[in-house]
Amino acid sequence: MQTWLVPVILVLSTLAFARNAGRLVRLILLGKYDFTLTGLKDRINDVLIYVLGQLKLMREPGAGLLHMAFFYGFLLIQVGLVEFVVAGIYKPDGNPFTYAMILDVPAKSTMMLFYWASQELAIWGVGLACAVAIFRRWFLRAFLPRLKKRSLDAELIIAFIAVLMISLGGHQAAEIAAGHGTFGDAANGWTQGRPLTAVVAGWYSKPVAELWSPIFWWIHFLTIMAFLNYLPFSKHLHLLGAAPNFFFRPLDQGRRLPSIDFETEEEFGVGRVEQFRASDLLDTFACAECNRCTVVCPANTTGKPLDPAKIVHDMKDNLYANEVNLVAWAQAGREGSAEVIKPLIAADGTGSVHIDELWSCTTCGACMEECPVGIRHVPKILEMRRHLTMMEGEHPEELGGVFRGLENNANPWGMGANMRFDWAEGLDLPTVETNPDYEYLYYVGCAGSFDDRAKKTTLAMVKLLRHAQINFAVLGKAESCNGETARRLGNEYLFVELAGTLLETFKTYGVKKVITTCPHCLNTFNNDYPDLDGYEPMEIHNHIDFVEELVRSGALALNDEDPGTVTYHDSCYLARYNGITESPRTLLTQLGANVVEMERSKDRGFCCGAGGGRMWMEEHHGTRVNQDRTKEAQATGAATVAVACPFCMTMIGDGTRELGVADQLEVVDLAEMVADRLS
Repeated sequence: MQTWLVPVILVLSTLAFARNAGRLVRLILLGKYDFTLTGLKDRINDVLIYVLGQLKLMREPGAGLLHMAFFYGFLLIQVGLVEFVVAGIYKPDGNPFTYAMILDVPAKSTMMLFYWASQELAIWGVGLACAVAIFRRWFLRAFLPRLKKRSLDAELIIAFIAVLMISLGGHQAAEIAAGHGTFGDAANGWTQGRPLTAVVAGWYSKPVAELWSPIFWWIHFLTIMAFLNYLPFSKHLHLLGAAPNFFFRPLDQGRRLPSIDFETEEEFGVGRVEQFRASDLLDTFACAECNRCTVVCPANTTGKPLDPAKIVHDMKDNLYANEVNLVAWAQAGREGSAEVIKPLIAADGTGSVHIDELWSCTTCGACMEECPVGIRHVPKILEMRRHLTMMEGEHPEELGGVFRGLENNANPWGMGANMRFDWAEGLDLPTVETNPDYEYLYYVGCAGSFDDRAKKTTLAMVKLLRHAQINFAVLGKAESCNGETARRLGNEYLFVELAGTLLETFKTYGVKKVITTCPHCLNTFNNDYPDLDGYEPMEIHNHIDFVEELVRSGALALNDEDPGTVTYHDSCYLARYNGITESPRTLLTQLGANVVEMERSKDRGFCCGAGGGRMWMEEHHGTRVNQDRTKEAQATGAATVAVACPFCMTMIGDGTRELGVADQLEVVDLAEMVADRLS
């Protein structure tokens, strides 16, 4: 073996890898720098839980276990990598180098026995995982939605790994058979924690082992060097990107959007790839191309143009396409704008991202919930919507009326602002003016004030609050929209105006505790408002949490009427964005319902189709999301679909009518169910 070649190849390969990795870092830093060590403990926990713990992968147990075999097997093998390389060039007294020499322990000590057993387990475990992965990709593809599209890159990666395991195992078996150093003979393999390797060693004659030992060593070494330099160009780049992505991602995990300073910024949103945050660009290099985000996307599964994984890859491709000009622009001090070679967004197909993809998103967050490497798809889509709406005026035609309604009457329906309190006629409700010492503000919201179906939930909630003798008040005609719809549709300027008006109203009336029947309002108050000027901390309650507590405490007593079989539809903005999944089910149990779950539920629930402003847009592609969800509810055999969101109420209700099952499947808010059961 030409040992002098080893350090030469090692140094050259490492330098080549460092050059390619440096290029990726340079591309990431073209974005707006937002990396921080704030919340260091949480960042370390994320890496430990999601990278080392592989938590997200176990949401799909079969593939998760397979990936864990690869991941932990490779970690164990890396422990022996230094020993393997050094043994190729350093042989004291003619014996291959082992860790036992520097640890000054016997070669057959308990420590070395454990070490060799771990290496054996890793080699055979990863080898078996390769065989399973090949079987899944070649023979089970038709049954696995994520694998239906063949990936030559993925198959090449599996081939790399298989060669690594065969060559490493073959080398160790040959060393045992050749009797080199501390490896001893095949029989000793059994006493050194390597029984399977010892079996393979028994297949070699000593001359054959002497021949193949260096051959396997070189195959393994050269494959490692080749694999290392293939990584920056392959789907396995996530091996390098996942840990930094979890560590440096914004701690809101995609629930918040960055604010815009309208006083100083000249361009709003993201219309060019370098306008993304650096953490957004890091996302693109962390993607594992597993397509988990795609198969759970309600837009994609109903035939819309949106593919969350494609959005991420299109961003990366656009970064590469504009790399030369962007690097020159950055080196020149980032003055002005870099000349664009390939547009980021376009309606005619010339850009990396088509505008129809962006407007198809319901912002349900299923993609982010499922992603095993922590990619935040939704904020990227909304940043590009901001650019389209505020810089280009490029949005679906029907949204013009929505924006005018919000601007003129502070509600997306465009109904007169003076009609906001009409729902309460004859109820003699306490307002913040007639009951200035209230404890809770019931923020009714636009849907609860203007939508006829949602008004029933509003009235039910009022009944419950009164029955429980809660000291509450409403804003009445002083209430206005919180701006959620405007923000999700990219009209950030309008959102800031609406939010500013409402925050001023809250301040005027001393609002400290808020109850809301709309998850979109809840999320806006919880996750959007804290970043705004004029915000003062508030205690925000979702109505279902609040009612469940009232029932549990005995403030609301229920009669014995049987509600029958009920399935609960999780609102995306309750379950995924705010983690509220158990209280609705607890409340149904308190009601005595026979609760049956839909196939997709809780934080893996399927969207109703109304989020992200889709409530106000027409369907131009594929089938209707709400019909898919309604079919899923119908398949449970339940007679009632319980909801906790006015938009979900509208969409699932429409779904039952469109499918002709409205007489079989009743859609009601949980608050209505409780109000009907009061003793």
